[in-house]
Amino acid sequence: MKYIRSENSQNQIAKFLKPITMGVLSGFAVSSVFLCIFAFVFVGLKTIPQEAVSLFSLISAGLGAFSGGYVAVKFTKEKGMFFGMLVGFSLFFALLLISVSVVSEPFTLESLVKLFLMLLFGAIGGIVGVNKKSRYKK
Repeated sequence: MKYIRSENSQNQIAKFLKPITMGVLSGFAVSSVFLCIFAFVFVGLKTIPQEAVSLFSLISAGLGAFSGGYVAVKFTKEKGMFFGMLVGFSLFFALLLISVSVVSEPFTLESLVKLFLMLLFGAIGGIVGVNKKSRYKK
């Protein structure tokens, strides 16, 4: 009986791990695409205020969290808000680790705003993903 329980617990871990991993990877991809688009816009403008850079960073993080939450719940087909927020938090934590290690940027008020935004947009993406009707009947 213990073997069955162990196998069942591994299935539960895999049930959570795959959607979150896929959501985080897609969130990073979408954020990267939008950051590249914004970088090309900035190069064309030549001069930009610092507030605009922060705003576009928040926009790309929010869109990445939205798409990550959306993709994650396409795997689970349930608990959209939970998985969306989990993906949003995972993305935020990864971005925070990267910014602390590369730029040595501490946790600031802007980081707190980004956390809230990513949790919100991840949850919205998860809710939209769960409630979206599939094109094909299964």
